[in-house]
Amino acid sequence: MKSTDVNKRSRCRAYSLVEVMVGSAILMIGVSAACILSLTMVTQEEGNVRASRALNVFENAMQLYQVGLSPAEAVSLLPPDPAVVALTLTPNTSAVTGIGTPERVDAQMQFTTMINTEPSNGASITWTGGKWTGGANGTTNNRLTQVIAVYRPATRASGL
Repeated sequence: MKSTDVNKRSRCRAYSLVEVMVGSAILMIGVSAACILSLTMVTQEEGNVRASRALNVFENAMQLYQVGLSPAEAVSLLPPDPAVVALTLTPNTSAVTGIGTPERVDAQMQFTTMINTEPSNGASITWTGGKWTGGANGTTNNRLTQVIAVYRPATRASGL
């Protein structure tokens, strides 16, 4: 009787060490890919937040001009934002048929979406103190908006 029990037990097989190691390696590849994807998504989100803030400042400058401030006043009144590199409102004129020559500025802005995103000399990128560090200092990704013509509506009081 005992000999048949031993034969049954020898037929029950477990996973070998090699199979466990291969399974662990595949699992670790998946975990590391998820970590890299997470870092990429956080970096993209940071760039999107910076672009949204900069475009909000740009829109506010144009609205301040439309309510009656001079171009210099509209730009200087806005709080500084680290994402905004340059914001210009250039006075210009253009005749509009049936209306005349309304006041107009050409608005354009340069803003940065990323800072320190490229590793240099084999350094790794880390999130420290609310910003990415470890990349080449001064590495930026700048964007330039198209020139937008902003017209100031004429009122009866301004025509008197």
